[in-house]
Amino acid sequence: MRELGLQKSDMGVRCASLRRERTIGVFSKSLEGLFIDRMEQNEEITAKFMNEDQFREAVRQYRLKEVYRKSGGRPKMQTDREEGRCHGLLW
Repeated sequence: MRELGLQKSDMGVRCASLRRERTIGVFSKSLEGLFIDRMEQNEEITAKFMNEDQFREAVRQYRLKEVYRKSGGRPKMQTDREEGRCHGLLW
């Protein structure tokens, strides 16, 4: 009887190990697929940004608004403290 219990326990461990290996395999393939999809999307959007002036301008305007918003709503001026001259906007 004791021998049978050990065999059932061993079978349970083996089954759990196989399930884990299968899960890791499926997960790994899915993860690789997600990265490949993302890479292709990045290539497409990069090409669109580089080739389409209207799209590039829309992205620029959007990102500029986001940077402005995240900076507290107003750009800071870079000044030369010694001379008090303004050198431009710092976002």
